[in-house]
Amino acid sequence: MISILRNWGIPARYVSGYLGSKTKDNGRSESHAWVECWMPDAEWFGVDPVNDGNCDERHIQVAVGRDYNDIPPIRGVFNGTLKSELTTHVKSRPKI
Repeated sequence: MISILRNWGIPARYVSGYLGSKTKDNGRSESHAWVECWMPDAEWFGVDPVNDGNCDERHIQVAVGRDYNDIPPIRGVFNGTLKSELTTHVKSRPKI
């Protein structure tokens, strides 16, 4: 999607973060990524092609880059036991 937008002359960027649950009683969130494009009337406008819609308050931005290679969630060399587990906990509140 980023390539298509850029080909059309629309500035676009890759956004990495978390996607919160649709229900308020479920505090579960997941690592997620989406696209933002520059629209003069809306400034940076978020689009989530995976979920086929616009970004909303559930999209929690952590990093922004030109593409995935600029901001992978994990980068580097791992030195340790073969068994590992990554867990996250994200707590958010609406803007006031």
